[in-house]
Amino acid sequence: MKKIILALSVFALLFTSCSSDDDSGSRDPFIGNWIFFQSLENGTEVALEDCEYETTIVITSSGTFTTSLYDDDLDGGCELEFTVSGTWENLGNGQYATTTDGDTFVQDINFEGNTMSFEDVEDGVTYTDVFIRQ
Repeated sequence: MKKIILALSVFALLFTSCSSDDDSGSRDPFIGNWIFFQSLENGTEVALEDCEYETTIVITSSGTFTTSLYDDDLDGGCELEFTVSGTWENLGNGQYATTTDGDTFVQDINFEGNTMSFEDVEDGVTYTDVFIRQ
């Protein structure tokens, strides 16, 4: 179940619209290379498989992103499960929109130090995925 939630969260995070840096000229905190760091269910950490730590999100200043989701293969190694690319837009107040294949998703993203996190509530359970800047 947690793999499905992670995949949906990452996929949802990456559904956005095109954007540029804000008018102040400062760098958007969303821009960078991010690696999956932690998963929580209702605030309790969920154990991750080794390969899940290879899941990455690359966010560019030109308004594009690519997410690569990894999982264990049958031989004990890691395999790329899928890659999603699209565009993103900073909507302000911590909200970001991502667009992939014509579908747009808006997500609140929290930044703290070198981490970003986002939540998804499903059937009364709050799932939080945390990514750390590489």
